Amino acid sequence: MVTVTVEDDGVGIDDQRDMMQHYGLPIMKERAECLGGDLSIVESTLGGTQIKLTFNINNSAINKRNQSFVEQLNNV
Repeated sequence: MVTVTVEDDGVGIDDQRDMMQHYGLPIMKERAECLGGDLSIVESTLGGTQIKLTFNINNSAINKRNQSFVEQLNNV
């Protein structure tokens, strides 16, 4: 299992619905789904925002399109 967490101490995101009207976060969610994983976006304990990607590196849902990304992770 791989978990990547990015967290800041900024002002957070005002409204989750408004957040999904922009391209960046929906694309991140789509890419997480392509990996058979999950992307969560929540308020950080630091006061800002926490984005967490979790996926199983051996998941059979990972297709050829994502294979090079997974190969890079294996080489880290």
